[in-house]
Amino acid sequence: MGAKVYTNYHRRDILCFYELDAAQQDAARSDYDWHETLEDGAQFFIYKGYVYILDDFMRLDRKNGEPDIFKLWDGYLNDTFFSGIVIRWAPDWSGEITGEYITVGTFY
Repeated sequence: MGAKVYTNYHRRDILCFYELDAAQQDAARSDYDWHETLEDGAQFFIYKGYVYILDDFMRLDRKNGEPDIFKLWDGYLNDTFFSGIVIRWAPDWSGEITGEYITVGTFY
């Protein structure tokens, strides 16, 4: 049996650093201290109570024969060798992909 993606398909906001609350900003500073533009342009989202930065995600290129598990997703971040987080750009209220929202899932 292969890996599966588990998601509730909820749309999540893409956030700038100043949109995070104080505890989330502290977590971002500690986890992403390597990021040179953390407060000036980095993009974040919250998933299962954890702050993720989009720069950590690897883009999926469907032309290069990615595994079928990834065929509906735009990027991924491994947690372990066999599991991780997948993201997909989500449409806004008008149905257009504007880069303001994502859908997130877990794969294992």
